[in-house]
Amino acid sequence: MVNPVNKREISDSQFNMWRAVIAIAHADGTVQPEEKTFLDKTLAKLDAVYNLSPAQQETLLREMQTPENIATLLPLITEPENRSMLIHFGEILAWADNEISVDEEAILKKLHGGQMDSVEMNRLRADVRRQSEAQTQDHAEKMRRIHDDKRHPIFRAVDRICGALGFDLLG
Repeated sequence: MVNPVNKREISDSQFNMWRAVIAIAHADGTVQPEEKTFLDKTLAKLDAVYNLSPAQQETLLREMQTPENIATLLPLITEPENRSMLIHFGEILAWADNEISVDEEAILKKLHGGQMDSVEMNRLRADVRRQSEAQTQDHAEKMRRIHDDKRHPIFRAVDRICGALGFDLLG
């Protein structure tokens, strides 16, 4: 169990993600016993790990009875990690009773589509380009060092084999 002194703060994005999970449980109009069990365990763990304010605790308990509209909550889930977690927990919850309702399926499809819409492709391309350029420069530097190496050919061969195994003898 987490020491209350060591409890972490919950971000607004993460808090709203859990509110949306609760809303998914209510999607078909009925919270099945398996869904309620999942939510009860999850909320207990949240309270043990996070420093939830009394207002946050009250909100979660109230929304267990009457959930917020998921469309209202989605824009409040601003962190990509929390969006991914929502999809993950939404799927667990939707399948908790071993069947998925039409309403639950519609929400999950919307979540999957929204997750892809949130991916910033230009930033992703720039990151891949930077990584590729860094790897190319690193490779060029290693090749220069090997080419300039005037040591015995056997030592160079051993050094290359070790490099392929993750050991850098040239330092």
